[in-house]
Amino acid sequence: MRTRRAVLPVVAVTLSCACAYAYYGVVGPRMKARLTVTRMRSVATMIAAAVAPIDPRKLEAQIAAEGNSALLLDGWGNRLAINIANSGGALGYSVRSLGRDGIEGTCCQRVSGTDWDVDAVFENGEWRQVWRVP
Repeated sequence: MRTRRAVLPVVAVTLSCACAYAYYGVVGPRMKARLTVTRMRSVATMIAAAVAPIDPRKLEAQIAAEGNSALLLDGWGNRLAINIANSGGALGYSVRSLGRDGIEGTCCQRVSGTDWDVDAVFENGEWRQVWRVP
């Protein structure tokens, strides 16, 4: 007599794979965007706390020397674009993620929704363009 027990694990594995695919397909980019936003804020905080004048290369070297080189990458593994302007004692800066596609795009809409290819831009303490990340 045959039992149907062998069929149930196959169905369960198929359903769990489908659920995992759906989960990572939707949540994966959001988690990468959240990671990117967090890293961008961390880098911006370091810039704002530093004493002017600031050289971006020295800042990046310092971050790497402290073992935090992952802060220089967004959630998709692309390097963050850090621009610092030291003019007349005033500090201006921007931290930019090129998004999932790694290609520089246009700026700036306040919230770009969930189009992960759009750049995220944090400039002088405020978001110029950012993804909607709940």
